[in-house]
Amino acid sequence: MFLTPTETAAETVERYTHVGYRQITDGIPISRDEQIGHLEYAQTNLRGFTFEVQQVVFDGEWLVCRHLGHTEQADGRGVDSEVVTFFHLVDGKISESYEMTRPVSGNDADRDVHTAR
Repeated sequence: MFLTPTETAAETVERYTHVGYRQITDGIPISRDEQIGHLEYAQTNLRGFTFEVQQVVFDGEWLVCRHLGHTEQADGRGVDSEVVTFFHLVDGKISESYEMTRPVSGNDADRDVHTAR
């Protein structure tokens, strides 16, 4: 869905999120349309990335995931981040997402990689 998409960013967001989807990443509210823009940015401006899942907790309604991610940007710069996300699931789709990110490598200019659009 990020690097070799088989559907548009809008179709991906439609598949996985509710119409009233709400996201807050590092204190920044992100609408469903802005999430589409973020996914389009990732599809265009990232060369690669990997995730190493550290922990997952699911209680039937909330899924919490902590992972380490390595993002390689189109210009070759890399940034490593620790990410914790709380997903609220309704009918198998994400209705809310609360994400906290902490870059562990890179520089201050890389800080917006999690909210870029």
